[in-house]
Amino acid sequence: RTWREGSRILGCDFFNKVCGHLKLLEKEYFGLEFRHHTGSYVWLEQLKPLASQIKSNDLFFRFIVKFFPPDPGQLQRRLTRYLFSLQIKQDLSTGSLTCNDNSAALLVSHILQSELGDYKEELDIHHLEMRRYVPNQEYLDHKIMKFHRKHRLAL
Repeated sequence: RTWREGSRILGCDFFNKVCGHLKLLEKEYFGLEFRHHTGSYVWLEQLKPLASQIKSNDLFFRFIVKFFPPDPGQLQRRLTRYLFSLQIKQDLSTGSLTCNDNSAALLVSHILQSELGDYKEELDIHHLEMRRYVPNQEYLDHKIMKFHRKHRLAL
């Protein structure tokens, strides 16, 4: 479709196409963000036509978590949980998810568990040297490994 034809497409139609492409069913937690012509990021409004929201030809949408449920156990689908974990991982690494050192270390320990499996000291040390999950991580490495040691893969 040409851009002129897109003037009738609502934000929700575009968002639903993206979710359909991803085969995402629990889409209520997510949204599309783009850089407004003022330079700030804004949410794509579902009920407005695309053409009235977008003023630039050079456009990049970010598919991101719009809100986190109070209980992550509410997430039913594996894909939804995976997308949430990617968002948390990214937000931790950029410092946009602020939390105390204990919470950051615990979150990173769960990331290690998912990426490496059960705790192995040498592997953890090497992995933490090579990858940065949080700003100033070197101060948390010991705490991260302490938490990771307590995790076990369920059989």
